[in-house]
Amino acid sequence: MHISYFIFSENIVKLIPKVKGAIMEEKIGFRVKQARLNAGLTQEELAEKANMSSSFISRLENGKILPSIKKLLMLADIMNVGLEDLLRDFFRHTGEPSDALTEQIFYQVDMMTVPEKQYLLSFVESFNNFMDKR
Repeated sequence: MHISYFIFSENIVKLIPKVKGAIMEEKIGFRVKQARLNAGLTQEELAEKANMSSSFISRLENGKILPSIKKLLMLADIMNVGLEDLLRDFFRHTGEPSDALTEQIFYQVDMMTVPEKQYLLSFVESFNNFMDKR
């Protein structure tokens, strides 16, 4: 598909990477912000610990820039998450029927705060105990 765009219009090809890049920057920024909030850090605190400017962290979280892997690794380490957590939107699953449902569950859990996740965990544990006794 990209080849046909390339043949018919060079301008369209130039737009495609920008759209894809913007999406990538937004997704990584969203994941960094989630991890920072879950770690209980402000943008300023994260910036100080990483020896980066707070404006860099702000631009990153708002999807304006794409950091290097080295910087992402440093931020992940400070926030006690794995690099795979920050890049999870770019991994492909096996395509098994249960993967779509699992992905929906993970997406919903990712949107939760730490206290909400703790509440959900206790609910799931209670549910599993109930199901085991049936």
